[in-house]
Amino acid sequence: MKLDYKEIDGIYYPDLKLSENESYQLGKYGLKRRRFLKDNRNFLFQEMLLNGELYDHLRQIDEECRLIHDRMVEQYKKKWGVTEGMKENDPIRWVQVMNQIEMSVDEFIFREYINF
Repeated sequence: MKLDYKEIDGIYYPDLKLSENESYQLGKYGLKRRRFLKDNRNFLFQEMLLNGELYDHLRQIDEECRLIHDRMVEQYKKKWGVTEGMKENDPIRWVQVMNQIEMSVDEFIFREYINF
């Protein structure tokens, strides 16, 4: 990693530039990964930030986790027999099962993809 410096009034300051990123709004998985890196892997967080790699890493994690989330929710719905009929006939049970599915999928994603 090579940093350029600029002199201002006899003091050298790092010449840091913000990268021009796409207008992608990070979701909960990207934000959780950022928090994990900052709290638990601060050196890696700072290194990625200075190299301009942090945003791309967070965007990639967020996109991958969203795809995994959607795929796993559909698989769990089939496995547990969650249908639109269940939603119409027993909405309270449908909400309970969907909340269980969401919590299970999020727990898996956080353990395997966010907190590594």
